[in-house]
Amino acid sequence: MPCFLEQRVTVELNMADFTMLIAAASSLGWEHTHIGERVVFTTPENQQITITKGQATVDQRHEGLIHELKQAYAQIIIQTAAEQFGWTFERVEGTEQEILLTRLS
Repeated sequence: MPCFLEQRVTVELNMADFTMLIAAASSLGWEHTHIGERVVFTTPENQQITITKGQATVDQRHEGLIHELKQAYAQIIIQTAAEQFGWTFERVEGTEQEILLTRLS
């Protein structure tokens, strides 16, 4: 009989703000579902990340999704802080990770 082994990867997300984490996932086009203390993010390709008690768990073959979520989360944090201090936040067209912050005095 064949044996199927599913390997999972877990990463610590100690200080994550769930409101910003959900905003980050939404910016990637991911859906989210609350199941008790868990939040499950589902990508358009039906891949899932489960967040429970400060830990993100995903199938090993999809561990790049954690990196994507962390990048989107960092951008949401920068955008929120920029807005609080009167800066404008714009993405640089044609790039994935570049942003332009402007402050008029």
